Amino acid sequence: MKIKLQAIRPIHITDGVVGSYSSIDYIFDKDLSKLHLINLDKILDKIEDITIIKQIESKLHSGDVDGFKELIRKTIQNINLISNYSIVVDDEARKTLMSSSPEILPYIKTIGAKGYGIYIPGSSFKGALRTAILYCRFKEGIRWQKLKKAIEKRDLNLLLQYLGLLVIEEKYYETYQVQRGSYIRKIDINKDPFSFIIVKDSNILPLDNLLVSKIMIIDFIN
Repeated sequence: MKIKLQAIRPIHITDGVVGSYSSIDYIFDKDLSKLHLINLDKILDKIEDITIIKQIESKLHSGDVDGFKELIRKTIQNINLISNYSIVVDDEARKTLMSSSPEILPYIKTIGAKGYGIYIPGSSFKGALRTAILYCRFKEGIRWQKLKKAIEKRDLNLLLQYLGLLVIEEKYYETYQVQRGSYIRKIDINKDPFSFIIVKDSNILPLDNLLVSKIMIIDFIN
């Protein structure tokens, strides 16, 4: 059986390679509607005046981010020429970026037939499916009460202990098929149903599908 899925709400899957963008990595366009991820190499290629290049280096070394961006705006009229790509910014995110210059967590990207783009890894959806099933298993009764108590106490060890009791056990037995020289793993679908589910990566979409939006990160430990 094949099922085709379509995202109906915004999704964020962090790029584990890039990490995050600091305020020195991005700059707004003139009308503040888009954010540009600037490329320092492109900036240096576009500027021929040695004096301005030295000013840029000085502001970068001193940590003068606002001064660096202001100098870029005065020197380069078309920001698109020195950016890797641009992203639309929603109103709430714009206010936050203008007031506090927080870090931006980039969305995961890949290279496809049509170039650089974004996608949803199949493993991410499969992980979300695991979480949904896990939630359904403990949302009622004493299991949920125990888990809620562990969260209220901020007791990570107790939380992991209760979660461990709920996770589907992945027990299986193995056999070898000598005549074909292949290795076969036999699995009980009742104990490990996810081994019978194959989720492919989504289609690769262009970068103009990205949106900068404000999110809240909840850390159980801190």
